[in-house]
Amino acid sequence: QAEDGIRDHCVTGVQTCALPICLLDLIEKKTEKEVQIDALTLSLQQADVVKKLSVEDQRLLQDLYHSCRSAEDVAGDHGYSKRGMYKHINVVIEKVL
Repeated sequence: QAEDGIRDHCVTGVQTCALPICLLDLIEKKTEKEVQIDALTLSLQQADVVKKLSVEDQRLLQDLYHSCRSAEDVAGDHGYSKRGMYKHINVVIEKVL
């Protein structure tokens, strides 16, 4: 019954879910502020400033920037909301500079 889906010459039956899936749409979108913090954190890591941070904050940055997990998951593991985590990182980095 073709009215329920889309027929294609390569498909032998009815394809009931023919929505294209774009992986780019699944990637977490970051705010401009989050992108700025990401860039700053990366440059700080290269400048060895991260070593001045507490072990907990170093672990947070490590988990956030070197894992395949979402920012929400990392924030939750460290006891923050996503927004609270980025705010905390911003405050901590400003203190070390």
